[in-house]
Amino acid sequence: MKNQAIEINFTVVLYAGIMYTGLVISGWLLLRLTVACFKLPSILSSGQLLGPDIEDELENMQQALIKEEVNEDSSLEKYFDTLTQDSCNITTIRSKLVGIY
Repeated sequence: MKNQAIEINFTVVLYAGIMYTGLVISGWLLLRLTVACFKLPSILSSGQLLGPDIEDELENMQQALIKEEVNEDSSLEKYFDTLTQDSCNITTIRSKLVGIY
């Protein structure tokens, strides 16, 4: 047998490694999405996604936000009334006739 030299092409090895890694990640993603397609409808229908504590907290946050918006609106009206010395308050605006263009 004659002397033979072994030549390793590192670019081909690196390319193959990247391709196989991408293939494994794609397969894992496909499996996860397939499982999600079958499990997600049952999770959503049973209501396991939101617990009772989260729903109560969400309700409290919505009520606090509504109260804050009402307070902000009333304080803005008071500021506007004091700024214009009652020359442009809501009763004055409602009493004037507004034409349709």
